[in-house]
Amino acid sequence: MFIDLHCHILPQVDDGADSYIEALELISQAVKSGTTILTATPHFNNNYQGYRDVNKKIIIDKYKKLKNVISEKKIPATVFLGSELLADSNIPQLHFNNELITINGSRYILTEFTFDEKIENVLSYCKQLLSFGYIPLIAHPERYTFFSDSYHLLYDLIDIGCKFQINKGSPLNKYGEKAQKLAIRMLEDNFVHVISSDCHSPSNRNADMSDIYEWLLDRYPLDKVSEWTHDNAKRILLNLNI
Repeated sequence: MFIDLHCHILPQVDDGADSYIEALELISQAVKSGTTILTATPHFNNNYQGYRDVNKKIIIDKYKKLKNVISEKKIPATVFLGSELLADSNIPQLHFNNELITINGSRYILTEFTFDEKIENVLSYCKQLLSFGYIPLIAHPERYTFFSDSYHLLYDLIDIGCKFQINKGSPLNKYGEKAQKLAIRMLEDNFVHVISSDCHSPSNRNADMSDIYEWLLDRYPLDKVSEWTHDNAKRILLNLNI
């Protein structure tokens, strides 16, 4: 029923799952709540939330091992690979060195920013990614104060081709009132393309999507809810336009 494009389930690469056992707990939790397709999106280019010296090869190797473990345990889930890129001035270097990891090898790349990033840099980094052929899927925009304070920037980013992924906990007030208000405003303005868990552990920021699904169904048409929780995510994995 759900496709979750933002999951920190790859063990020992960032502040998400700390072991393959915990990774399996998260994935099993997701499956029980109705998510059968997930994308592992470890923090990348991020020394604040990611392990230092983690590169593309290490991530790919851990992803292959995780897939093997899932198969051995017969967990009915499909896991694809991506990353959560912290946008910085080294984007051109990462691109030309073939280090960037997109969602399932598509044009779409999950992209985050530091919380004190300058507005002009947000636009600049996204334009750089677009110029190299990537489509930034901006992670949890509702959590950034610079979007709350400058809502017009969301229009600018959509106009140049960016997409937005909000966290399932934001409309439920899991990240504070400011993030909740911005998430709901984005939903009302049709600025949201994907809703994901951004899960980190089975207890804190978990993988259960059932709570947000019920909340959405109480307020929006089923076809819109499906678009946010399944349809657009599927199109991204298939490298189709949304």
